[in-house]
Amino acid sequence: MVQKGTRSTPRTKPFGPTSRAAVRNDGYAKNAIDRLVSELIGTGLKPLSQADDPQFRKDIQALWLRWTDESDADGLLDFYGQQAQATRCWLEAGESFTRMRPRLPEDGLSVPLQLQVLEPEYCPHTYTLTGQNGNFIRAGVEFNAIGRRSAYWFAPSRPGDPNDLIQADLRPVPVDAVIHLFDPLRPGQIRGVPLLTQALIKLHDLDTFDDATLLRQ
Repeated sequence: MVQKGTRSTPRTKPFGPTSRAAVRNDGYAKNAIDRLVSELIGTGLKPLSQADDPQFRKDIQALWLRWTDESDADGLLDFYGQQAQATRCWLEAGESFTRMRPRLPEDGLSVPLQLQVLEPEYCPHTYTLTGQNGNFIRAGVEFNAIGRRSAYWFAPSRPGDPNDLIQADLRPVPVDAVIHLFDPLRPGQIRGVPLLTQALIKLHDLDTFDDATLLRQ
């Protein structure tokens, strides 16, 4: 799919990097995110088969347990760890993407499917085009003629600086192969807003006050 058009004026810089910096550097922010991830996910959401055949239930549960150890396309976490990772990214950056990656039988997996959790920088907010096919792309999300999401445009690797992103490297991924985790608070909202946005200034002031108090003592 080739899109032609001109880039729009760059949008306001997203809050995600600033929010992440607060979580990395501020103990109060980190503790808030840690508690929320723990309360929302805990040890992970674990489905249980309700099939009538007891042997089938046993077999499907065994297959599920094997797949959870193989689910991460990056090979670092199990499925339950990915749940916590996607949730943490959503809370810190305002959204997270999970891409479903079908695999070949010769890859040797219990189920030929893996999941890849992506930070929002993979889908740049600044990518806005109008295509000749009638679709339009806003903030990295492609919409069809009736305004329904049809694809997400991703970079092949995590961009270091959104301003240095080579737009030609972006590729569309169908919407049914992507889980976009965010909280749509407003009608027509396209991308997410970090949970800590309203508290960032207060957290900075509190951190500065603590440093000044310690220095004075």
